[in-house]
Amino acid sequence: MKQNILIVCYDYSLARNVADELATILDMRVLDEIDMFNFDFAPRNIEEMITLKGEDYVLSKLVKIILSESEFENVILVSNLKSINLCRDNFKEIKNHNLVIFLRLDENELASVEQANYVFSLSNEEILNSTEIISQSFADILVNVKDFSKLDLVNGIMTKIEKYYNIG
Repeated sequence: MKQNILIVCYDYSLARNVADELATILDMRVLDEIDMFNFDFAPRNIEEMITLKGEDYVLSKLVKIILSESEFENVILVSNLKSINLCRDNFKEIKNHNLVIFLRLDENELASVEQANYVFSLSNEEILNSTEIISQSFADILVNVKDFSKLDLVNGIMTKIEKYYNIG
């Protein structure tokens, strides 16, 4: 059985909220890759480090955070679409330790996600390509996010987790 959960979504705020709810239900801890980055580079935050060192440098550090989180147990990691996309060569390793849940937004919902919610800029083409790759070759559980309330979304994910593990 996979010991951790990895939640990926373009809307980072949504992914974090879902992770917090699931952590409460499943008695797990949440590790937010951006919070972990900010902790490692305090007193500077991620935005300051992007300005100082560049986006590629920051993304390389986020990839290391994602790969190292498999050393932890009983955690839910929240990850952004761009850093996960850079982990393609390590998808198998990541999936060995994590139940990967992808919260997929449709094109209309993508347009409504505030850029302030997302640290890294992505073109529409990058978003659609990443979404396709993650949906088809990385996600264990794919959730098409519509106008669900947070409660309905979390309940739907719990149902999919139970089905994935043949419990319930």
